[in-house]
Amino acid sequence: MPQVQAELTVTVNSVVGRWTFVSENQPPASRCRLAVAATLRSAPRSGSFLGALARNGSGGSGDEKRERLELEVDVGADGTLRASGESRFHFLRSGTKYKLTLEVSEWRGGAGEPSTAPDVGSMLARSELDATTASCPPGIDPQVWRQLKQMHAVYVGPEHELGEWLAKDPQDFVWAWQPNFSLMRSLWLNACFTLPNEESPIAQCPNPLKRYCLDLTTTDHWLRGKKVKRHKNDFILTVNKDYPGTFMRCRKLHEDEDRGCWITKDLVEALDRCRREDKELKVYSIELWEKSTGNLAAAIMSFSVGDIFHDYTTACMLRDERSPGAILSKVTGHLLRECGYKLWYWGFKNPYMAEYDERYGGISLDNQAFWPRWRAAREKVGTCDLASRIPPGGLDLATL
Repeated sequence: MPQVQAELTVTVNSVVGRWTFVSENQPPASRCRLAVAATLRSAPRSGSFLGALARNGSGGSGDEKRERLELEVDVGADGTLRASGESRFHFLRSGTKYKLTLEVSEWRGGAGEPSTAPDVGSMLARSELDATTASCPPGIDPQVWRQLKQMHAVYVGPEHELGEWLAKDPQDFVWAWQPNFSLMRSLWLNACFTLPNEESPIAQCPNPLKRYCLDLTTTDHWLRGKKVKRHKNDFILTVNKDYPGTFMRCRKLHEDEDRGCWITKDLVEALDRCRREDKELKVYSIELWEKSTGNLAAAIMSFSVGDIFHDYTTACMLRDERSPGAILSKVTGHLLRECGYKLWYWGFKNPYMAEYDERYGGISLDNQAFWPRWRAAREKVGTCDLASRIPPGGLDLATL
């Protein structure tokens, strides 16, 4: 008799069911199509209106989330069909009882077509499992958690397996509690930067609903601006000449301008570790130096994943009529195109970015448009490397 079994992983706000379906006595070496429906229902909360309805027999099933997967599976030579997968449910309430129902049915739809009610045949197997989300994340005092969970942003911790489900977050930020290196790296690889605070254990992590990006495939105007043409000969560009030192220079400028102090020692060390050791996450400090004085004029702190480039802060230390910060941005865009990057992700859109909309491919992408590109970029490890474009000793902008 066909059976579906599952193991559950539960956190304070998620339930993940890793299921296995087995059916014997199938035609050997044949292929079967299956539809797997997962439904997660919460029990009505005691004392709530829904709870009262349930106790009175008038309905009230609590929250309900559904997920469906269609797949084609080859039957083994011994006539046994085995299929496995995951059903993930996030953004749940802490300390809440849930019931996960798994139903495996025949699927009559065509390859690559989503299933509809007429496409789903007879049910082959069904299973129900109870789960209760944790009342408090590990490492956080329960009394502190009761206050923190009133925050609107979604909590993420080392107990979570981060992924594209973050794209379904209805808000612009998630937050973490004293994130370690592993969690910070996972956040960066999933398009969430980290903004720690030396005076608080909470790190806010931008996860924008709308992400401002420059489509690097649409323009080659980067070196055509008047100031770039007039003043580029005054500067030399380097990459990672002194990553920690440049990042701390950015911090000092932010402090002098009262722009916050999220650039912490731990953050600098974590990103510098990725710069030295990581093959998937390439970390850069792009420095612009004034030839005549040898002074640092501007910097862009950034990393790249595949063919997507993401800067997380910029700083202009030298401010005069030449606009060194703007020159650095335009030259960086030109170099990124030469290196094969396709998208430059800037984060939330600020008013000054409007000048990049028409001439430089500026676009605002929602997560439905952004995440497929990010996912594809993660599969292109090692395809682009800005540092490889810069000669030893730096790039004299007069040669561009």
